[in-house]
Amino acid sequence: MKSTRYKHIARIGAVLILTLSWGMMASCASDAADGVYNETPSSGEEGGGSGVGQSGAQDFGRFRSIIEAGEVPAPNTLDVVGFFNEHKYELPSPDCGENVCLHGMFGVWGNMLNGANCTLTMLGFNTPLDPKEFERPPLNMAIAVDTSGSMNGEPIRLVKNGLAKLAESLNPKDTVTLISYAGDARVVVESSPETDPDRALLVNGISELQAQGGTNIYEGLKQALTIVDESKDPNRQNRVLLLSDGMASEGIQNRERIINLGKSYAEQGIGISTIGVGKSFDIELMQRLSESGAGNFYFIENISTVIEVFEEEVDTFLIPVAEDVRIDLDIAKGYRFRATYGTRTWEGEDDRASVEIPALFIATRTSVDDIGPGGGRRGGGGAILFEVVPTADVDELDSIDPNEPVGQITMTFRTPGTDQEVTQSTTIVNTLAPGDTPEEGVFDNATVEKAFVTLNLYVGFKLAVERYSAGSAQRALDVLEPLVDNVEAWLQDNPDEDIEDDLVTMDQLIKTLEPIAEQENGQPEPAPNPWPED
Repeated sequence: MKSTRYKHIARIGAVLILTLSWGMMASCASDAADGVYNETPSSGEEGGGSGVGQSGAQDFGRFRSIIEAGEVPAPNTLDVVGFFNEHKYELPSPDCGENVCLHGMFGVWGNMLNGANCTLTMLGFNTPLDPKEFERPPLNMAIAVDTSGSMNGEPIRLVKNGLAKLAESLNPKDTVTLISYAGDARVVVESSPETDPDRALLVNGISELQAQGGTNIYEGLKQALTIVDESKDPNRQNRVLLLSDGMASEGIQNRERIINLGKSYAEQGIGISTIGVGKSFDIELMQRLSESGAGNFYFIENISTVIEVFEEEVDTFLIPVAEDVRIDLDIAKGYRFRATYGTRTWEGEDDRASVEIPALFIATRTSVDDIGPGGGRRGGGGAILFEVVPTADVDELDSIDPNEPVGQITMTFRTPGTDQEVTQSTTIVNTLAPGDTPEEGVFDNATVEKAFVTLNLYVGFKLAVERYSAGSAQRALDVLEPLVDNVEAWLQDNPDEDIEDDLVTMDQLIKTLEPIAEQENGQPEPAPNPWPED
């Protein structure tokens, strides 16, 4: 039973998880082997629809590939958006009448690192649009490909294979410009329905790409943006796709200037998606360009990844279903806002918080066991987390009864290609008193419980690589080892392929850390409380 696994040692408030889930909804369990499921309207018994993911990182492949190579990743290689995007979450039917629907769910349990109490309110977003039948508008797109010397060999081969897949997936009405950049940038091919109806011209241009010279990312991005801007069409999706395997070494190399260039064009309606290749690309630059440019960021590590990104997701990762998204949280009496996770663009005060997202995208995974040909799990979901805690005002707490609100979430977004603004809201209710956490755990449904486990795994990875970066492999193990035990115990009653895949990566990290820790003289420490009481 869950009540025997963890020692509950501190009172903690709520973490509001806004989950951007992908794929078709499966029926939620009516009960649980360990926890208690409430009968609520948000249990998603008849669920359906495809999930929706936010712009930015779509996987944590870079982080995972470093671990698979027997190394310990730097903290900045772990992205919370990418991590949650590799987890499929089941949601109720998207029956709100709009392209994006909002759902709210609630759960309580002790965290899996040290047992401190954690209350979760989960908000999910999905869409009635089917990714298999989604008819996207025609593209006005420029592809800027890094052809510097470091791309020679496997990187350029992977990119050429991927671009060939993309060319095969283009629609007859798409207009595409291929640009190569090294020390400078040049147009390789301008392919339109009139000049190249069967895409042979574009495919031939891709096959002739060769790697040599430096890396002038600014010039490649600028030329791509300029070309798309010159032929910008409100009836088309105006997009830039930037691929790179390295750091800027020529031209304007300042990261902020490159990001600001992309942001200025994104504000004029030109989206930017980025793809990192290999192990040495500027991950922060590629992530931030995609976030500010209303696009997505992917990591390509092998031929299987190429197929998944370019062939399976080409019709969705370039086309948003909502733009200019704003999410506002109004905190109810008895709680205080602490922080937001899963996005870089947030602000908050004691009684409110807000998040702005350039775009939301339709997803590809239809179930937890729907994975890519190479085992990839991108397209599973995403999350934004609002963390709140019970007020320290005892009199205020005593005035709040069970079944009162934690807060209200209001979401507004613009339908792409129009000026139409949509507004939706949901009120999150705590069936318990603020901070009260039964030892057996209480969840509205299995989806909230999975989100709870996913969050614990993310925090475990984050704390471990931060501790190693600070000089202690042993302190990193002190976080990971008890977490793995607790997650394995949870999986016995709640089998889930996404979570099992996370544990494979975590076990690999532990094996790398163990021989390093043996050379240290530090004493083991209890795992820290990632959600301490104020």
